[in-house]
Amino acid sequence: MGAESGRVGQAGEIAEEAKLAGVEGVLQAL
Repeated sequence: MGAESGRVGQAGEIAEEAKLAGVEGVLQAL
């Protein structure tokens, strides 16, 4: 179960980074 929660946490971090990268991309496009 520990591995599962760790994987979910990692996916969440990647999603956060992708979201931030997307925001930066939009700001650069303006």
